[in-house]
Amino acid sequence: MTTPEGTTDPHREPARINPTTPTARAGTGEQAHRTFRRHVTGRRAADAPDPAGPALAVVVVPEA
Repeated sequence: MTTPEGTTDPHREPARINPTTPTARAGTGEQAHRTFRRHVTGRRAADAPDPAGPALAVVVVPEA
């Protein structure tokens, strides 16, 4: 999506003045990948096989 010439959009102005370099863009992709994997891993550990209502609101992890 592009902003028409002459339009003053305060959210696009920083990108016009200081465009993202390919190196920074690659770093952003790597960070997004790490964050996604961390959240997916946490969700996998907390998924339940079926709805259990309020009884499953707290997960107790037994000590090993």
